[in-house]
Amino acid sequence: MYLKQGRFDVALEEARIAIEAERGYAPAYNLSAQTYMALRQDGLAGAEFIKALRLAPNDPEINNNYGWFLCLTGKVKESLSYFEVALKNPLYQTPELALNNAGVCHMLNKDDVSGEAYLMRALKLNPNNLRAYYLLADIDYRRGHFMEARDWLKKLHGKIEPTSETVWLSLRIDRKLGDRRSEAANTGILRGKFRDSPEYVQMMRGEFD
Repeated sequence: MYLKQGRFDVALEEARIAIEAERGYAPAYNLSAQTYMALRQDGLAGAEFIKALRLAPNDPEINNNYGWFLCLTGKVKESLSYFEVALKNPLYQTPELALNNAGVCHMLNKDDVSGEAYLMRALKLNPNNLRAYYLLADIDYRRGHFMEARDWLKKLHGKIEPTSETVWLSLRIDRKLGDRRSEAANTGILRGKFRDSPEYVQMMRGEFD
């Protein structure tokens, strides 16, 4: 809870208290690692993840978290095996998280085919996996499949209110399709609702690709 609230000092203190009470309690090291990760103290985060995995090598949440840490710190290929460990655990309650993360890491590794496969599996498990809709739209946009990308965003916007990120992708799809009316509408949304967003800045600079 403290980690989610951004109260990192308290989160670290709670993890420390738990570890002092029980040195073999893997979730406390996992919490400590995630907190250091949020603080961008990668060396400390990696060390704490390793401690957690030594205590609970098959824990799906720890494996997913460590895989994501490796992915974000440039060790994309190394990260993928940890997602697979998480996904093989039949007791893992949120496998769509590992599937999403694996999909993103494959995309970062310039492998959109594998990324798409993981994201489709994630959607099959949880049709309300909103991030997967956006990522699939992004893959289709970069492939030049603009109508398919638009369809993914329509499905997403049927479930949530548009964000600056989704409106920006919609606008760029409109430009590729030559749909000036829809482009103008999305331009108006960015200008009216998301003027402080980085996507609005990109639009004003003309950085559409």
